[in-house]
Amino acid sequence: MQTTKNTPSHNVYVLPPRDGDQKWILAGAGWQNRDGSVNLTLKTDVPRGTRLQLRVRKARSEDAPAADGAAAAGDQEAPANPALMAF
Repeated sequence: MQTTKNTPSHNVYVLPPRDGDQKWILAGAGWQNRDGSVNLTLKTDVPRGTRLQLRVRKARSEDAPAADGAAAAGDQEAPANPALMAF
């Protein structure tokens, strides 16, 4: 029997309205399957019409340099939510 990887490969974010607050909200996680598809688990109710963003999780390294300046458009990253780190 093959074991599965319990660490999610993706984060799911709820995106703000284009004209509103620009903070992304971490809403869940995703696990990539062998065939390339992704299973999602959301930790919040998502109303119809809500924009979601699926992002590949970046490996965190303690010796990685801090990013200087603002992130490029479309390259925004929300802070980690400890409640979702249990995935």
